[in-house]
Amino acid sequence: VSANIYIFNIIQGKFNIHVSKEKFFSSFVAGNISSLVSVPTELILVQQQKTNKTFISTGMDFIKTHGFKRSYTGLVGTAIRTGFVSSGFITLMPQFKFFAQQKGYNNESASIFGGVAAGICSTVLSHPFDTIKTVQQNFADQVHLKFTEAYRKIVNDGRYLGLFKGVLAR
Repeated sequence: VSANIYIFNIIQGKFNIHVSKEKFFSSFVAGNISSLVSVPTELILVQQQKTNKTFISTGMDFIKTHGFKRSYTGLVGTAIRTGFVSSGFITLMPQFKFFAQQKGYNNESASIFGGVAAGICSTVLSHPFDTIKTVQQNFADQVHLKFTEAYRKIVNDGRYLGLFKGVLAR
């Protein structure tokens, strides 16, 4: 509700939003870069859920069987997801905090509100990309599923709401 009021007030021009394009872009790219480390780790975690092996042995077996390149399955989805999450926290959190301070909240409460509101917005915006990435990584030990193929599979199986499966848990 607060996010809705905040966005409505921005649209009506009741207060200015001070997010620079440079800050958004640089934080988005920083999130993209971090996905170079996180995507193989997340793939191994997804694959580990199918076995009773340790993280290290799952990773080594996967790379031995499918090659190092396949460990980057889901890179596009991870990069977009992580880009939205990092830019969401870096650019939206201060805006939500400022909004809460204008409503009379103290610095600590406003910071908590800003973080929670930015987290919710970032999660909802980035979740479809995380879902696509997870589907790709789930099938990585069988076939190389492209980003668009995983998207089509999700939409065909569960309509567009399938892209948001698990969003509440996240």
